[in-house]
Amino acid sequence: MNKPYFEVGETVILRSPNSPALGGEYIVEHSLPYGEHPNKFDSEFHNVRVTEAFGYKLVGIEPKDTTHGSGYFRQSSLKKKHKPFGKSFQELITNLQPTETTL
Repeated sequence: MNKPYFEVGETVILRSPNSPALGGEYIVEHSLPYGEHPNKFDSEFHNVRVTEAFGYKLVGIEPKDTTHGSGYFRQSSLKKKHKPFGKSFQELITNLQPTETTL
């Protein structure tokens, strides 16, 4: 079995075409492989057979809030939220400048 792309506790960005009003940042609460959900994800995956997919439950979203009623989202509806690099653009450019070397 494949490993989930998103880990429990990870911050993700929801971009669901079926629930655009819910778009935003959320934390992954739980993940389930395809077929292990009590509803077998049939409504969630719209009867598309995707064996490697996972469904993700997000903190703050209840099943009644979603158009499909399961409360889980497909992996394709989520995006990774990358952590900031920590250096400004100017710092990067300064570090690229050649330094004077003495022989």
